[in-house]
Formats: sequence, C-alpha cells, structure tokens
Amino acid sequence: MALLWYICVALLLAGVTSALTGIRLRGGKHLYEGRIEVEHEGQWKAICDHGWNKNAARVVCRMLGYPDMLRYTKGKDRFGQITYDYWLDDICCRGDEESIEQCEHRDWGEHNCRRYNQAGVVCKLHLSESVTFAEPAKSMSEVLSMKVRLQGPIVDDYISEGVVQVEHEGKWGYICPSQWTQLNSYVLCGQLGFPNAEKLESHTETIQDVEPVYWLDQVTCKGWEASIVSCDNNHDLTPKQCEGGGAVRIECTRRREDKPLSIRLRSGAQMSEGRVEIKYKQSWGTVCDDHWTLKEAHIVCRSLGFGSAAAATRAAHYGKGVGKIMLDDVHCKGSERSITECRHHGWYKTNCDHYEDAGVKCHAPELQGHQIRLSGGGNPTEGRVEVFHDGKWGTVCADGWGIEEAMTVCRQLNLGFASKAVVEDNFGGEVLQVILSGVQCRVDAISIYKCEHDELENTTCSSKGRVAGVVCVDALPDIVPDVELLRKDIKMQSIPLEYLRCPLEENWLSESANNVRNTRYHSRRLLRFSVKTENQGLADFRPKFPKSEWQWHKCHKHYHSMETFTTYDLIGKESGEKVAQGHKASFCLEDTKCDPGYDKIFNCSEEGGQGISPGCYDIYNWKIDCQWVDCSDFSHGTFYLRVHLNPGNQVAESDFRNNVAKCSVYDYGNYIVTSKCRIEDCDSGVDTHGGNSAGNCCVFPFLYKRKLYHDCTMDGFTLKWCSTTFDFKKDGKWGLCYN
Repeated sequence: MALLWYICVALLLAGVTSALTGIRLRGGKHLYEGRIEVEHEGQWKAICDHGWNKNAARVVCRMLGYPDMLRYTKGKDRFGQITYDYWLDDICCRGDEESIEQCEHRDWGEHNCRRYNQAGVVCKLHLSESVTFAEPAKSMSEVLSMKVRLQGPIVDDYISEGVVQVEHEGKWGYICPSQWTQLNSYVLCGQLGFPNAEKLESHTETIQDVEPVYWLDQVTCKGWEASIVSCDNNHDLTPKQCEGGGAVRIECTRRREDKPLSIRLRSGAQMSEGRVEIKYKQSWGTVCDDHWTLKEAHIVCRSLGFGSAAAATRAAHYGKGVGKIMLDDVHCKGSERSITECRHHGWYKTNCDHYEDAGVKCHAPELQGHQIRLSGGGNPTEGRVEVFHDGKWGTVCADGWGIEEAMTVCRQLNLGFASKAVVEDNFGGEVLQVILSGVQCRVDAISIYKCEHDELENTTCSSKGRVAGVVCVDALPDIVPDVELLRKDIKMQSIPLEYLRCPLEENWLSESANNVRNTRYHSRRLLRFSVKTENQGLADFRPKFPKSEWQWHKCHKHYHSMETFTTYDLIGKESGEKVAQGHKASFCLEDTKCDPGYDKIFNCSEEGGQGISPGCYDIYNWKIDCQWVDCSDFSHGTFYLRVHLNPGNQVAESDFRNNVAKCSVYDYGNYIVTSKCRIEDCDSGVDTHGGNSAGNCCVFPFLYKRKLYHDCTMDGFTLKWCSTTFDFKKDGKWGLCYN
C-alpha cells in the first residue's frame, strides 16, 4: 500500500509543470549582478522588493548557477530602469528552496508595487570566476602546475641560483638546455619568486646523475607567462632524450630591501598577496578589476620585487579598500616597469566601487631551513607551535606571545591568518622541551626564526605550562574608521563636573578632575566627536573575550566587552607631544547601520552578543558619554586628534595598518576648526609621537650607527623609538613609537 502511495505521488509530481520558465539578471555591470526578471507565460517581468531579503536572494543566485549571494538590493538606484510590470510580490523564502516560485508569494501578476520597487541581487562568484590562475600551454594541457626547485647554495635563507629541477608524477627530473633563452630564465625565476634573472654566458651545467630524467625540452617562453607550464615545449611530459647532456642552470635576482613607495598590497595572509593599492598625489587608493588579468598582475608583482603573478583576483577578493579608486580598465603589454605605465582611463576616472577592488597573489621565494609545525590540534590548522633546532623538535615559550607572533606562524605554514594566539597548553599530545623564547614579531614578519628572540642556547620561560599555540583561519575582519564623519562631528563643549559622575568614577576624565572638591561649580572642556567603525573584511569582528569574562560597570549599568576598544590622543602639532588622551570601552559593539544588501546581526539590546558584521558599521555618536578627550588642563593651540581602533591588536584583523585616523584640530577656545582628516597609512604599521617628526611614520629598516633596525629600539634612548627616514645619521628625524 505504501509503495502504491509513493508511485501516485511521483506521478502527480511528474505532471506538475513549472509556471516559471526563465530567470535572468538585467542592468548590472557584471553578469553576476542586476535586477531580477522572471519569465512566465512567455513574458519577462520583474520581482517586487516587498519582503525581499538575503534568503530570497540566495535562492535566485543558486538558480543562476552561483554558489551563494553576496548582498541583495532594493529599488531602482542600484540597477536602474523603472517598471510597473511585476510577476511576483511579497516573496518569503526559507533560503533552501530550489526555485524562487517554491517560496511563498502572491499569485502571479498580483502586486501593489510602485515603479521603483525592483528586487536585485549581487551573487557570489565561484573561485574560478573571481581568481585567474595561469593556464598551461596546449602541449601540457593535462598539467595545471609543476613544482620547480633549484639545486644550489643556501644564502641568507634562500636558494637563488643553481641547477633547475622539475617534478612530475612524484619524480624529480631536469630541463634539457637546448635552445634555452634569457626569457625562459626570466619566467622560471618569476615562478620561483624572484623579480628577474641574471644574464649568463651559458645556461648549461654538467650533472652527476648516471641516468638523468629530462621532463622538459625545447622550452620557449615569451616572458609574460606565470610559470614554466604556460610556455611552449617539446610535446608532452614524457621522459626526453637530451642531446649534449647537462641541465639548465639559472641565477635569479633577489628582492631589494627598499620597497617602492607608490604601490603596496594589503589584507593578504602572505606579504606577497593582497588588494592592490597605489599612491597618487600623496593619497592611497585602489584599482578596479575591469580587465584585470594575469598580465596586469605580473607588472604589479614584479614591481614589488616578487616573482610573477600566481593569480589575479577580482570582486574584492581580499576585502574592500578605502580612499578613491585610482585606476580603471588597465591594459598592460607585459614589458612595463610599473602599473601606472600601462594604458588606463585616467586617474580617478572610473565607474567602479570598492566591491570591484583588484588584487594579486605573487610567487615568492621559499624559505630554506625554517622548519616549523603544529602539534596536538583537532585539525591541521591549529595546534602547539614546534620548531626544529640542532637535530630535534621543541616548543616555543608563550611569554609575550601575541597575535603578531601567531600571524607569523600561520603565514610561514601557508595556513592563512591567525585568529587566536594560544598562551596555555590547550592541545593534546606530548609537550616537548622549550627551545625558543622571547619571541617578538612585527606584523609583516615572514618567519618566526626572523623575529627577535632569545639566543637558542639561553631560553627562559615563566612556567612549564606557558606553551605557544595558534589557531589559523582563511578570513578575518578588517575595521576602518570613517574619517569624513570624524571631521564633521568634532566640537568643543564645556560641561559641569557634577553631570560627569560616571565618567569621573570610571577614570574617563583627566587626573586633575579627581582633585576638584566642589563639582557643582567646576566645568570640564571636552573635545567631542563621533567615531564610525566599518568592518570591510570578510569575517565578523568579535570581542576578544567571551561574555562570561566581560566586566560589569555599576555606574553606567552595562558590560564592557573590551575594556579599551579605541584610544584617543591629542598631540601638539609642533612638539609632537601628547597633551591629552582618552579611551573608549566597547560597552555596545553592534551593527548600528549596514550597507544596502547586508542585514544587521549584532544588537546590544538582544541576546546575539556583540560584534560588527562585514558590510556594517558601529557608530559612537559624539553625544555618548566618554566620547571625548578632556582638554581642561592645557591652553589653546594646534593639535592632531589621533583615533586608534583595536589598539594593541587585541582582536585579529587582516590589516592592522588602517586602524588609525588623524585630524588637524585648531582650538580657539570656545570653538574649533578641523581639517585634513585621513587614515594614517604607515607602511611600517607604526606611527610616532614626540621626537622631531610631528607624528610621522617609522621607516623600517632604518640605519643607525651602521646597523639596520627592523623594529623600534631602545638603543641610545630610554624609551622605544624609531627613525622616520632610512638614514638617521643623515636626516636626524625620529619619534617615540606607539604601542
């Protein structure tokens, strides 16, 4: 009987025909975005945006063959064209339906929509659509990649010259040097992560193998290829006969320490990947991904001192940038020395937004001898950090272990970013002896061995249980201050101290306020301002500690999820000295507003916890308590207001170097004037106060007493300082380091 029932249901379903016969996107700049139109009874009409949300958008994107949606749109502003013709209205989806018509909706053609109520969507691309990798030559169409290495001496952690070996089917072989050219060496060095190849009298080297295997012969590269598999060669990948014997030998040019000042990569896990940013007229901005191919990516990578491009990325693959979009429709021939030499529409001439920011992944040379591994974790991306020295493995002491050190480990292991720096032995398995301690890494360190640390023969650790570990992830948040709102909302107020009881109790006024006996007749001069924090990254920004560890403040009657979420400093413009300071605890870290197409997730008034979602903003209005710097104790003048989000890098981000905003503030007593608000874009990640550089950025490395310094130092001074130019002896410019 049950079988008969199933057969009847199947026959009924087979007889049901879909009322929807087509679906498409219109009006978008790209195929993956636009207003939605569906076909019914031979006619194409729109979908009304009443009830339109991410669940419905997700169904549409899957119908169109995309893995998911990025954001949904409402109204005519995004994709233009008004209409009164609608097929569907009041759509309500769970998100798991196979077709939009399976969602709840009004009858076909029945609606109460206006001409500007079209629903739209921006779909998420497949990896193959947002990232372009090198394609193999026709003769090697079945081989997508090929491992390459050099047999040669290790000099300063790298092998940059030697006999070339290539791996195929698990076996290493050689390249026959017949008809080898300088362009071949250029491509091969690029694949190995080096920017150029030295010219040699001969590329042939005698080898000692009795029966050498030759995988490649008669290789012909044109110079623009990303790897050797993209070059033409002698037929397929079968062992070749090499007349004359020998093997190809090359010498590659190493990257110079001094990096170009007009181009950089941001928000990548590796220093050799990220969103492309260029500098024009003293301002940094991004490049649009229209016509962004491997040729353009090659120029960027080589100009940065890396090898060729392993991939060209589109659609803000590394997150959105800030500032203006500098270039659009870039076309490179392949021989340019800089991306700005390529043909383009002109500076600032673009029809793009930051959701179209271009990026690159460059080939970088492989470190030699820096062995490291994770042990005891529940999966390969987490565990106790173990390093190799003197023939044995050992652990790293967690004294001083922070997110910068954890980031370095994940980067070195090619496991993405670090989301957490573990300082206790939370992982299973045997705990080995500590052989590395006192580790201190910069945000751009590429190996834990290259960080500052104690001598390997003289390790110290506060306790046996202080063992360093990491948790690595693919994506992180990236919070950025809105400098325009900061500039507009700065004002000076005089407030009686009797109305500031809670801030006084919670130490959010300067110390002199504690010495006032009669609060009724005393006022404080407060510089007040709004701070808007946007998460432009690819993951949620969450407080460092769980709710069970948040602090309850009786006076304001709320929890502080991060005791110091933001710091505020007022710095004398001429002296560079701090004249006042303040901070903001994150008592309510939430999605105050979101970009169109993103839904609020975190709300302090509900049980959802605290945080900032990608595409959303947390806004502290200037009227909120403690959103100020107490200016009561000094005379008027000219200052910098410095706002620093996530000070001390408490929460992991894909880019810590865009967390500081600075504004010029002119204090005239009863009123102020502000100008020149900007993101402090220190490439070193460290800006200064004091000294004689007026808050300029540290330059790393810098030369001091014939020694190169890659970090702030106390050599020659009682506090940590740095030079703000490369040659301190020549220029004499310096400052005290923040953090």
